[in-house]
Amino acid sequence: MRYWVSTYFFELSNEALGVILVCFGWICVSAKVQFLLIGVIK
Repeated sequence: MRYWVSTYFFELSNEALGVILVCFGWICVSAKVQFLLIGVIK
């Protein structure tokens, strides 16, 4: 039982980490795009 629970939590944390990384990547990309657009406008 304990092994199953730890495996379940491990997979959950892995998925959460993946989601966080994807969100962080999107934030970085959108920030770069905004920076480039602002640079072009100026």
